[in-house]
Amino acid sequence: MLKKVPEDIKSLTVDELIARLKKESDAQKKERKEADKAICDKFSGKCIKFSKPSGLFGAETIYVQIDSIKPKTYTTGWERVFSIGGQRIIFSHAFTGVRELNPSDVRDSMEESSLNKASIITQEEFDAANNHCNLVKSMLDKMIK
Repeated sequence: MLKKVPEDIKSLTVDELIARLKKESDAQKKERKEADKAICDKFSGKCIKFSKPSGLFGAETIYVQIDSIKPKTYTTGWERVFSIGGQRIIFSHAFTGVRELNPSDVRDSMEESSLNKASIITQEEFDAANNHCNLVKSMLDKMIK
């Protein structure tokens, strides 16, 4: 329960209070929508690179080509999560590979803070990483045969 009611609310009628809360809620929704749009505009059609010191296979360097990005949900800590469509290239000591990202798969989503920590790279840098990945895979195929 509220222990102290703010002075400016005490004199409001119920209808006025409802209108005020709706106005504040609408303002918050507008801010969130603008923030989501800013992230989508910043990363849509871009390539990014980031490192994970403790990924699934140990230290990883990850390249992502973002074809589509949409706000999806929130983490348990209320951080915004975005679904990503495109390609992901992973380099680690135990695994190197490329895979398509499915925007409806939660594993292919990224938190806003992770997106903002990533470096935006050029398409040429992404393509070079893809070529390196293909080279590693072809070398492994030759060694395994």
